[in-house]
Parts: sequence; C-alpha cells; structure tokens
Amino acid sequence: MTIEDKNYSRTLNATNGLAFNLKYIADKQNLSWYNKQEYLQKQCEYCAFTSSKKEPIHSLIRSGVSLFNDHELLVADIHAGEYIGVHLKHMLNIVDENKGAAIAFEGSKNAPIKKYHFSCHFIADKNRLPITTDLNKNYNKVIFSQNNLSISILDVYGRNPIYITSSSADVLVDTFHKVEKQIGVNYSTNSHPYINLVIWKEDNKYILAAIPRVVYKPTEFYDETNLWDIAPGVLEMSGLYLISNHSEFISVNVEQLQEIANEVSFSNSHILEIINTLDLS
Repeated sequence: MTIEDKNYSRTLNATNGLAFNLKYIADKQNLSWYNKQEYLQKQCEYCAFTSSKKEPIHSLIRSGVSLFNDHELLVADIHAGEYIGVHLKHMLNIVDENKGAAIAFEGSKNAPIKKYHFSCHFIADKNRLPITTDLNKNYNKVIFSQNNLSISILDVYGRNPIYITSSSADVLVDTFHKVEKQIGVNYSTNSHPYINLVIWKEDNKYILAAIPRVVYKPTEFYDETNLWDIAPGVLEMSGLYLISNHSEFISVNVEQLQEIANEVSFSNSHILEIINTLDLS
C-alpha cells in the first residue's frame, strides 16, 4: 500500500492490482453539486446554470463547478435532457479535442423519466482515474479482437469494466449500445440499467470503459452507525473517491474499498456472459 500527500490525497493499492485514489474535498458546497441529482424545475440549480448562458461544449454546458484541479462538471442545457445515446458522440468529440482528457458519466439514472439533468465529469488528466491505467496492466484480458474493434475485461473481481476500443467513433457507439442492451436496457419502457462510463483516447483510438453495477449503493451507505460520506457516483467506480469527511478520508482502508467494489460490481463470469451473447458480426 502506498500513500501520497496525506493531507489531501491518498493512493491505496490492493494486492490484486486495483488502485484507489482518495481525495479530501474541503469545499462541501461544490461536493453537494456532485451528490444532487434531482430538482423540482422551479428550484433547479442546473437550470440556473444554463439560463445564464454558460459556455456550451457540444451538447453540454460548462458549469464552472470543479471538485478538484482539472475537473469540471458538464450538464445538459435542458431539464430532463436526453439519455446517453444523444450525448455519447459529443463526449467522444470532447476527448478528441482535449488530448489526455477523460469524460466520466454516471449512467445510473434515466434523465427523461426521472426529470434529471444529464451530467458528466470532464477530467483534464485521464490518469487521475485508476481505471484508465488498469487497461495496460497484465490482468487485462482481451476477449474479442477483429478489424477495428477490441473488447477486453479485467481478470480480477471488483470494479469490472468492459473495455471497448476502436479508432471509429461509429463502431464504438454501436458496440456500446449492443453491450447496453445485453446488460438490461429496455428502450420500449425507457428503463436503463446501472452503467457507469469512462471515455478517453490513446494512440488515436477511442476507449470506452462500461462499468455495470449490480446495485447503486453498497450496504455501507445504509449503516446508521457509520457516517459514510462518499458519493456513489461514477468517479469512485473508476477508482477515484471524493471524501468531504477528513477523519473518514484518513481512516478508510483498502480492504473496505475492495469490499465495496466487490459488492457493487458485476462478477467476471457475468461480464463474460454479456460479451459472449453479443452479435458482433
């Protein structure tokens, strides 16, 4: 286990190779933006952002809300904005235009039905997310590779992504939608599964990490005797945890984080079932 910059940042490395980055966020006001997902329209702070004509970035709006250096929350310009299908290519455009950046999206809510704003995270340095470096470790297992498409998984249990790699944005988007359907999306009822996404680019190829979630929150969040204060969104599923409680930031250990990852993540066997049922012809 290694720990860096104990006052504001800790890096915990598990014996199986997974890394967890912890960041102490003293500004609870900004962190509250990360935790809030639903507003009545008359009280919606995201709508206040867009009505003040913030700078657009493709189909999203720059919010100006930052949780750490080189981070910004991006939001849709309308209340109950469209689901991932509309924004996915725009997110690919963003990483295309910002070398070394990543987009992280918490896809566990259906915006049009729940009246949420579509929102995602712009991270200028993709290496802040451990999941981007997980791809290059020796426990990454290629399942399918043909022409301009590669699909791989991590051969460990916990934070299990399905990595889709292609130099073609169209191939990447089409393959993701096939994966999404196998995980459990139902377009006829507009119901969507819990899937987090991280998108970045390496060697002129787009990489999408789709992270299915068995549950939205681990049991740790419902323990009344525990003041657990880590948001259950996309960032920690990528290995980055944002914590506003300093004592918790100091005391949390790698075993707790592994337990959470194991509880929330799909198992390797389930991930393989999903990939094996894909029609990749």
